Amino acid sequence: MANNNVFIQLLFLIITSSGFLFHEIIKVGSCQGDHQRGCIDTEKVALLKFKQGLTDPSGRLSSWVGEDCCKWRGVVCNNRSGHVIKLTLRYLDSDGTEGELGGKISPALLDLKYLNYLDLSMNNFGGIPIPEFIGSLEKLRYLNLSGASFGGPIPPQLGNLSSLHYLDLKEYFDESSQDDLHWISGLTSLRHLNLGGVDLSQAAAYWLQAVSKISSLLELHLPACALADLPPSLPFSNEESCVSRSQFNNLRGSILDSFANRTSIERLRNMGSLCNLKTLILSQNDLNGEITELIDVLSGCNSSRLETLDLGFNDLGGSIPSSIGNLSYLEELYLSDNSMNGTIPETLGRLSKLVAIELSENPLTGVVTEAHFSNLTSLKEFSNYRVTQEFPWHHTGVVLEVDLHLDELDIGSNNLGGRVPNSMKFLPGATVDLEENNFQGPLPLWSSNVTRLNLYDNFFSGPIPQELGERMSMLTDLDLSWNALNGTIPLSFGKLTNLLTLVISNNHLSGGIPEFWNGLPDLYVLDMNNNNLSGELPSSMGSLRFVRFLMISNNHLSGEIPSALQNCTAIHTLDLGGNRFSGNVPAWIGERMPNLLILRLRSNLFHGSIPSQLCTLSSLHILDLGENNLSGFIPSCVGNLSGMVSEIDSQRYEAELMVWRKGREDLYKSILYLVNSMDLSNNNLSGEVPEGVTNLSRLGTLNLSINHLTGKIPDKIGSLQGLETLDLSRNQLSGVIPPGMASLTSLNHLNLSYNNLSGRIPTGNQLQTLDDPSIYENNPALCGPPTTAKCPGDDEPPKPRSGDSEEDENENGNGFEMKWFYVSMGPGFAVGFWGVCGTLIVKDSWRHAYFRLVYDVKEWLLMVISLNVARLRRKLNLGCSEGHHHRAACIETERVALLKFKQGLTDPSHRFSSWVGEECCKWRGLVCNNRIGHVIKLNLRSLNDDGTDGKLGGEISLSLLDLKYLSYFLECSTYMANINASIHFLLLIFLSSTFLHLETVKLGSCNGVLNVSCTEIERKALVHFKQGLTDPSGRLSSWVGLDCCRWRGVVCSQRAPQVIKLKLRNRYARSPEADGEATGAFGDYYGAAHAFGGEISHSLLDLKYLRYLDLSMNYFGGLKIPKFIGSFKRLRYLSLSGASFGGTIPPHLGNLSSLLYLDLNSYSLESVENDLHWLSGLSSLRHLDLGNIDFSKAAAYWHRAVSSLSSLLELRLPGCGLSSLPDLPLPFGNVTSLSMLDLSNNGFSSSIPHWLFNFSSLAYLDLNSNNLQGRNLGKLCNLRTLKLSFNSISGEITGFMDGLSECVNGSSLESLDLGFNDNLGGFLPDALGHLKNLKSLRLWSNSFVGSIPNSIGNLSSLKEFYISENQMNGIIPESVGQLSALVAVDLSENPWVGVITESHFSNLTNLTELAIKKVSPNVTLAFNVSSKWILPFKLNYLELRTCQLGPKFPAWLRNQNQLKTLVLNNARISDTIPDWFWKLDLQVDLLDFANNQLSGRVPNSLKFQEQAIVDLSSNRFHGPFPHFSSKAEFIVFERQFIFWTNASDVGKTMPWLINFDVSWNSLKHPFIISFFKFLIGESMENALRACCKGIKIGKILIHRDGDNGKQLIYEKLPKDISERHVLLLDPVLATGNSAGQAIELLIQKGVPESHIIFLNLISAPEGIHCVCKRFPSLKIVTSEIDVALNEEFRVIPGMGEFGDRYFGTDD
Repeated sequence: MANNNVFIQLLFLIITSSGFLFHEIIKVGSCQGDHQRGCIDTEKVALLKFKQGLTDPSGRLSSWVGEDCCKWRGVVCNNRSGHVIKLTLRYLDSDGTEGELGGKISPALLDLKYLNYLDLSMNNFGGIPIPEFIGSLEKLRYLNLSGASFGGPIPPQLGNLSSLHYLDLKEYFDESSQDDLHWISGLTSLRHLNLGGVDLSQAAAYWLQAVSKISSLLELHLPACALADLPPSLPFSNEESCVSRSQFNNLRGSILDSFANRTSIERLRNMGSLCNLKTLILSQNDLNGEITELIDVLSGCNSSRLETLDLGFNDLGGSIPSSIGNLSYLEELYLSDNSMNGTIPETLGRLSKLVAIELSENPLTGVVTEAHFSNLTSLKEFSNYRVTQEFPWHHTGVVLEVDLHLDELDIGSNNLGGRVPNSMKFLPGATVDLEENNFQGPLPLWSSNVTRLNLYDNFFSGPIPQELGERMSMLTDLDLSWNALNGTIPLSFGKLTNLLTLVISNNHLSGGIPEFWNGLPDLYVLDMNNNNLSGELPSSMGSLRFVRFLMISNNHLSGEIPSALQNCTAIHTLDLGGNRFSGNVPAWIGERMPNLLILRLRSNLFHGSIPSQLCTLSSLHILDLGENNLSGFIPSCVGNLSGMVSEIDSQRYEAELMVWRKGREDLYKSILYLVNSMDLSNNNLSGEVPEGVTNLSRLGTLNLSINHLTGKIPDKIGSLQGLETLDLSRNQLSGVIPPGMASLTSLNHLNLSYNNLSGRIPTGNQLQTLDDPSIYENNPALCGPPTTAKCPGDDEPPKPRSGDSEEDENENGNGFEMKWFYVSMGPGFAVGFWGVCGTLIVKDSWRHAYFRLVYDVKEWLLMVISLNVARLRRKLNLGCSEGHHHRAACIETERVALLKFKQGLTDPSHRFSSWVGEECCKWRGLVCNNRIGHVIKLNLRSLNDDGTDGKLGGEISLSLLDLKYLSYFLECSTYMANINASIHFLLLIFLSSTFLHLETVKLGSCNGVLNVSCTEIERKALVHFKQGLTDPSGRLSSWVGLDCCRWRGVVCSQRAPQVIKLKLRNRYARSPEADGEATGAFGDYYGAAHAFGGEISHSLLDLKYLRYLDLSMNYFGGLKIPKFIGSFKRLRYLSLSGASFGGTIPPHLGNLSSLLYLDLNSYSLESVENDLHWLSGLSSLRHLDLGNIDFSKAAAYWHRAVSSLSSLLELRLPGCGLSSLPDLPLPFGNVTSLSMLDLSNNGFSSSIPHWLFNFSSLAYLDLNSNNLQGRNLGKLCNLRTLKLSFNSISGEITGFMDGLSECVNGSSLESLDLGFNDNLGGFLPDALGHLKNLKSLRLWSNSFVGSIPNSIGNLSSLKEFYISENQMNGIIPESVGQLSALVAVDLSENPWVGVITESHFSNLTNLTELAIKKVSPNVTLAFNVSSKWILPFKLNYLELRTCQLGPKFPAWLRNQNQLKTLVLNNARISDTIPDWFWKLDLQVDLLDFANNQLSGRVPNSLKFQEQAIVDLSSNRFHGPFPHFSSKAEFIVFERQFIFWTNASDVGKTMPWLINFDVSWNSLKHPFIISFFKFLIGESMENALRACCKGIKIGKILIHRDGDNGKQLIYEKLPKDISERHVLLLDPVLATGNSAGQAIELLIQKGVPESHIIFLNLISAPEGIHCVCKRFPSLKIVTSEIDVALNEEFRVIPGMGEFGDRYFGTDD
């Protein structure tokens, strides 16, 4: 400006402007609109002293430099005076950018005389006391020390803060200590008080009187304060508008007396009568008594206004009274987690305004009918689950007797059990989600209306129904993973033409992969990992042009990768690891799959070199070719893999993958896209490490170990700043370790052992933390720490210091710098102030822009005021006519606002395409009020599960303020263009009072659920629990961070920050039920590798609300079950089965009165006698499994102990040594609702007790493996499963089954097992056909005679029929052919007569197994079928022994290309095997054509599975001997016309042979003896297996010629051999060369030398010296040391050639 008049005029314009008269503060002279004075010097000094006392590991106070402390982070000054008025130093961890402050709090804060706001919450002050001087900050109005880990009691000096409005000391403590409340009376201005989690037990008697003295109090929060009792009345004499919260206090006593005299709480008004009450929340206390009294009082009002009633998580009993129907305004009813019983009253159906009902975790009974829902027109949520109850499909429960037609069924992530029926009905397009439950039995089959079916992580078993693809043809997504499914992949999958996702991983599926992929054109995800699939990949997979995720790892697949896969150009993830694929790594992977992100071919048999074409995969960020036989150089072009260089700018889905990182293999899911890894380990690669690898700046894992690499470690290795894992061990690298390796700041796993490195080991930075000497072992020329080898010059004395005055000089220098600091403050202030204000005075454009900003702010404030005034006017004029029910049209102003909102967004997938036209109420995502037409809901959640909805972006417009009635806004997982958009929208919501009436605002929660963080107490308890465990596989690696609710296996309540479930079952181990015996976690090695061990910490007792604890299938090594588990009074589910505990069951478990589910099956490592007296305390128990526990001490009274469990539904006591069944009419007393009873394998020797027939509800009965007698079963009409095998049941089966056939409505029996009862016989009755629900019939090993009755054809559901080993001497009826569901039939070892025709198989479309065999050579059964007949089914098991099939070879086998077992022994066939048979490309485990008259040549093309058996003896085959694959173990070619050719190849092609019989042939060449020399170690195998049952066996085959043992012919070792101790077996140790080759191979596979024991029978001294010199840490165990070796390198005196002697091949 030109002169001062202009400046004065400018100020005058501001002050006199009527538009700004409402401004409280006028701000001039700052580009942000603030006129700020500088910091006060004394206060700046005080802040610096305060900073010096703190620890700040993350540098949060790094901005606390410079003159103006008002600009320091967390410091707020008064704009006019410059005094510090606020310190906001709360630890914000939501984005992970800030760290916790600690240290001490300096009294220098007292110099902040005007401080009125102090927030130090959520830091960590390590238990120091709260400073007493805080009570002297007299102007303080806000004080927050919550969660800051202080120690000791609250200082009473805080009571001096008479001006304090807000005090929050919630969980302020590091360790809780008892506090009083006398000091609180001085806080006369207090409005908000939060003492949550503080131990106020000392103040329990007077806390209400203390609080009542604070007349200004508006909010009182006292959760978890140990206030154990409420007084008879609430003496709040002063407060009239107080929000009270007293949850988590374990309050006891009557409900009503506690509140009868209360006069006013906001929204809890007039509590003396309770009639004007709108919200009543008493959840998460310990209230007891009956609920009836409270409901009756609330509903007794003439016009009850109650809208919300929450009494959850208490101990209230009684039944819900019918008077609840009088609460006509009730919208939310939460009664979960109590002990209420009885039925749900039908009057509940009157509550027309009810939106949410939660009755979960109550032992309610009865039936829910239509009347319960007759008027619930507003109901959105209904929950009545029970965490352990069998899901009541046909029993009492919720809404299941209503004829529902569902479009969505989602009950996932519960603990529901039982079987899932086929009777559910669904609407078109329905989705079903039952994931993460305990459902069992066969897979359900529903209508074709279901489009998405998710059964992930259950216990479904049996085969996948063959007709699934036909019955559910509209499926788009199918997930059956993590179950126990077996059998083959159904061919009907090829009819699922709409399928996008197919996930069948982690099951027990076997057989080949069918050829049906041409019918799945749109398949996007295919996951078949972790099964037992075999054979080759079908070429039809090449038709999957849109598949992005192809994962078939950890199966038994073989052959080469079909070239047809190069047509799958859209693949992102290709995982074929853990199979037996062979050949070269296809070069076309790099040429035809440009989008590949992950390539995993680990653990196969690939050979050849790594194709350089892989370097063109610009997006590849995981390359895993480890554990193959690759050779040659690492391509120098690996540096071109730009996917390991570029940074990922957004999250993306890449399925899940096992990745080797940090020395272990972990499963990565949601963060897989962040993993960058290259693993070429365990191959035969040579050459140098290419320099190009150092260009991969974001590479996290580089594993090149166990190769033959030479040269130096690249000098630029330090440029890999993202490297976390580097393993170059077991190569031949030389030279020094590059110094740049010390700059790898992320490195946390390093292995350079077993190389030829030299020089000093670099130090500094990250290498200082890697101090394990084994990192550098077996590098003889390395020196320096952490190794013990010293480098040259290390022993020289240190040089003296340069001078003694250095410290004084530093002190003088610091003083000089401080003087200049103060001198520069004045000029600095002047420059800073006038640099801003001066420009506004001089530069017109800047000044105009500033005032334009001020004007915009004024206009915005005026708009907010106008909107609020309008809203108030609307409220004063409400009252629309109740009679109008028509749908109002859209409001024009709101339609325009929505269009502006749409314009600001980016919509790549056109989700807003419907936002056109006048009627906005019909637009997608909008909901309008039907009467007034206003928009009330806006739901724009991103639905990307099926890939049909994209994410919105852009900016969110202020035009949403025109949606004045908006009450619901869900914006989930959308992508805002920048952070300003997010801040913009949050300011819009929280600064605008127009949005204060929003009922739902959800940002970023994809499930629409408010997730709460766990409490600090529970987090520390879990950390202590983790510290006591051993976790070899890192299953608890996610247990880091502050929010334990996100830790793996931890489940928190959705409404309160409480840990309620610990799900730590070892899912990798085989359960006792799966194996039929008590195996526990160590039943297989894979389970053991993932098992927890160690000790169980008492800290678990701090999980006060824990109700679910599963530690099953782990390995606690004989540790006793902790007694304190009996103190979890809320526990409802406890499973310790198979966890290898020790000792007896602690009787303290009897204190768990709320327990519903208890499973201790095979809990103990050793058998220990137990008693059962403790059972009587488990009054709520529904499921009890004590299988395989020794209860012989309780044999006399076990039934009385069980009789006390009146709620029991399932009882499992197999293998418990009970020995006797009670002979009483009602041995179980009050237990009348039993649905499952398992008493198998107990050695009972009595008759089948009659009291069993009193259980009318019994559905499952297992009495297998006892010594029970009986002749009649009685009536058990509801029984579904009956197991009575391995008993002594006698008589005729007709009388035994009379009871089942007399059921009025027919028998419900689905599975009947009467096998192995030698004296049970007679004719099979026609009544067998009355069991129309029968699915499994097992009658093997009995004494039945006659024919199968024709009525067998009525069993349309029968899947298994086993009647082998009887005396059935009649015919097989043609009605068997009507059993369309039949999968397996075994009619073996019966003297059948008659003829089998095509009619016997006419309708058996699902048959996969057929066995009709007989040891006797007498043929009495013949097949008479047409040569053109084609079987209507595909078999994988066919055994026809001693049946007439010939004379022609059965032509009906021509379409049976899935056979794995084929036996046609003694079939009277005298024919040449046709060529079409050899072209079926079978991979068999048993091929038996013996005892026929077959002729012709046997080709080499036959393929076998592992340990296969081939018997072609006693035929007329001729020609050269066939060379089969290496997997055959038994080959019998006795009595043929085979002549020998090229015999020297047999040892290479079939190295696994154990039994080889080619006698009675016409062999022309000498017998091959060297073949058996490879197998001399086999001679010791049988003895080893007999001694160590279940031990894993590997094989190394080495050709020996004289003293040369260098030729490795074959090796097959367990994949986990590096983690094992190894017994190396060889009967004779001669030169030691062959042994050295074998030992070297083991070491290359990662076996430590000290873990190898070399076991032999006879040794020569030369051999011992040779082996011990090369391998000094190895142990040799021998029974005899002979004299020496002779000139032929044989041991003398010795025993000759051991292989010749053992196998009988010596000349």
